[in-house]
Parts: sequence; C-alpha cells; structure tokens
Amino acid sequence: MTSNRSIPVAPEKQRSLSHLSARSWLTDNLDCSPETSKKLQSLKRKASSIGDLSSPRSAQPFLAWRLECIDRDLELLDTSMEAYKEANVYYETSDKTQEQHLVEVREERDDLIKEKRVLIGQLRFFAEDLSDTSGTIEEAYIKELQISFHEASRKPKKSLKQPQLRSGQFKAQVTDYLDARQDKPGLTRLYCNVLATWAPSGVIKCAHIVPSSFDVKELSYMFGTEEVALESPRNGLMLHKMIEEAFENGDVAIFPYQSVQTNPTEWKIIVLKPDIMNWEVYWDSATDKTTRWKDIDGRKLSFLNDNRPARRYLYMRYALAWLHAERQGFKDFKDKVPPGTIWASPDKPSGYLRKSILRSLAREVGDRDELPTDLIQAGEFEDPATATNVGDAVGGLTMPLLFRKHLEGERDKKEEDSNSDEEEEEEEEQEEQQQQDGEDRR
Repeated sequence: MTSNRSIPVAPEKQRSLSHLSARSWLTDNLDCSPETSKKLQSLKRKASSIGDLSSPRSAQPFLAWRLECIDRDLELLDTSMEAYKEANVYYETSDKTQEQHLVEVREERDDLIKEKRVLIGQLRFFAEDLSDTSGTIEEAYIKELQISFHEASRKPKKSLKQPQLRSGQFKAQVTDYLDARQDKPGLTRLYCNVLATWAPSGVIKCAHIVPSSFDVKELSYMFGTEEVALESPRNGLMLHKMIEEAFENGDVAIFPYQSVQTNPTEWKIIVLKPDIMNWEVYWDSATDKTTRWKDIDGRKLSFLNDNRPARRYLYMRYALAWLHAERQGFKDFKDKVPPGTIWASPDKPSGYLRKSILRSLAREVGDRDELPTDLIQAGEFEDPATATNVGDAVGGLTMPLLFRKHLEGERDKKEEDSNSDEEEEEEEEQEEQQQQDGEDRR
C-alpha cells in the first residue's frame, strides 16, 4: 500500500544548514548595508561551525541539538530577509525578483517554525519515540515528524478539538504504518500482530490502544505534553476481531516482551481472564488449525517492520486492564503478569503519566486496591514546571470517571458506531476493487 503520509519539510531540510546552501552564494553578492552584511556573514560562520558537528546519538541531546539548529537557522533566515529587502543592484542580474526571493525565505522559515512548534509541543513524546527505533536517530526523527505533521494537517483551523477520523481512515493509517495490508485482485488481506497471520479485511480490526472517546485535553495534561493525537498510527494495533474485543474489554493485556530497553520494543500478550482459555479464537481454513486463547497466552507479538505502537499508550492501557482484572476478580492474574519494573526504561527515566493523575486513577478507579507500587513507580513522572493545581484537580476527577465508565462497559457513541462505520467502508472498498478488477479484465 502506498503511504499516505507526506513530508512537509523535505528530508534534506532536517539537518544543519543544508537547506540554505544551494543559494548561499546569492547572499554573498547582495548589495545590502554593511551592518546587515557583517551580521549575515557572522551568522553563516556560526551556522557552519555548528552544522559541521555530528548530531548526538541519543534522544534527549539530539532534540536539544535540533532545537538549537532551528533557532540558528531562523535567525539566519530573518537576516537574509533584511539583506534581500535592502538590496537593489543585485536584482539587475538575478533571475528572480526581490519578492520571489522573499517568498522562498518565508516558506523555509514557515517550515522551521512548524517543526519547532511540533517539537516543543510534543517534546516528551519525541524523546520516548526516538529511543524506540532500530534505525538512525535522524531517520527516526524524520519519521516522527512526518506523523506529527500529518496529524496537524487534519486539525481544523481555529479549532482546539481533536480531529476525528472515520474508523476506516484510522485503520488505513495503522495498516500503512505497520505494513499490515495486502491487496490482491478481489481481496484485501490484513495482518494480525498477535496471530502473525494474514486474514480477510473483515476479520482483522484496528484497535485503539487509548480509547478515542477519552478527553484529549485531560489526556494531554496526564501525558505531560501540549496535545495527544489519538488518531496517530502509534495508537493502533491490528488484531483479529476476537482479540480486539478481548483487548477492548480488558480480558487480555499487552506487556513488554522482556523489557522496554530493546529497540524497537517487542511485546507479548497475556490472557487475564481464566475462563476463556479453551475458547476458540481463530480457525484457519487453509490448514484446518484452530487457535485457542491458551495458544496465544504469553505469545510474542509479530511486526513486519520496525514501527511499533507507543509505549506510553500501552502502559496506560495495561493500567486499565489491571484495574479491570482486579474489579472482576480474575483468578491468579497477579501471578501471571510480570513485575511493574518491566516498564522502566533508562531512556524514559521520567515515566509516562503524570504522578498526581496516575495515583488518582489507582485510588478512585481501583476502589480498595491500588495499582502495584512498582508499576506506578516505573511509569509516573513529576514535572513541577508544567503542573497546575487546576490541572491536577480537573484531571484527577475527569480521567478516573472516563476509566471507570470504560471498565463498566459504557462506550462513547462514536466507539459503538466504529465497527459499523468500518464495515461500511470495507464494503465500499471491496466494491471499488471489484469494479477495478472488471475494468482491468476488459
């Protein structure tokens, strides 16, 4: 499937001063004022010296370096605009007008401002996601920037609401991200990350890890970032419909396979509800093989590329599943789950969820029983710089209520309608595929 994500900022613009080097000689010939010329040359030397340095190899230093690069380039662009505005004789031999040069500079400046805004707004997320990759940090950064830009491009102007995708659109993004789609004449097959098998598209569902009905504003505060993109492909997994339903209900949970210190992180599924162990999950007609819940209990998830769901979302979902298992009285589930320390990561020492909200969830949703101490300690963070009394109070009321409603099976209407929406879109897609196949045969 062809990717539907585009890069608003070209890859060559992501590093150092390379995006200005193609026309840097023009600024040397500009007849601007001596003051502007001197400032411009000084900035170019500074940019060159910083740009010649190798970028850091770990997430936090890389992000700090990238922000420094952006600030440096913005200052250089601003000075370049001054120089172009002051020049006169230069345009007699230039193949572009003054306005054309200024438009180019403004466009590059807008790209950098857009990048800086996304980076500052989701700095915590970037730091976590860059550490969860097997490629170079530059490649990972560009990939995360692609995803963030794509999410931002769908947000309506003059609106603070979370953009909503139809379930079929979200499913398409996740299958693209995970390479989990095969298109053949008359048939589309999708890949289940648990069963490690391809099946017709109507059998494989796309699971929202963090439910799409949760309040985005409170989630943002809880995660310690400017915004949470619930329609990001990092918030999805491709699961057989039986597994997706069990995941949604909290009857199964997904854990780090050994720890979150592997890059990319590997995951496994554990069945929390003991009564379903002998129930059928999937029958493969090609092999006449039946897969039961006991067969996938403890199984390592299978991915077809290095892209993974976000650890922060799976951590939050596990907390929800743990509370559900406790409330339902699932027998011996605490003996099956690994210790909470499995979520701790040296790349993520500050945790996943804000301490005040996480402890409110454990206290309010768990009733008499709180989440395990080691699990909370592995995932909580304190950030006095962004914490507020109002945020703690509102989040401490809102998030436990949403968790409790979800645990009790109360679903937002858009969640109830998502399966029917997805089925309708799949039917439309299959009709279009059949029509195309007919035209190809003709």
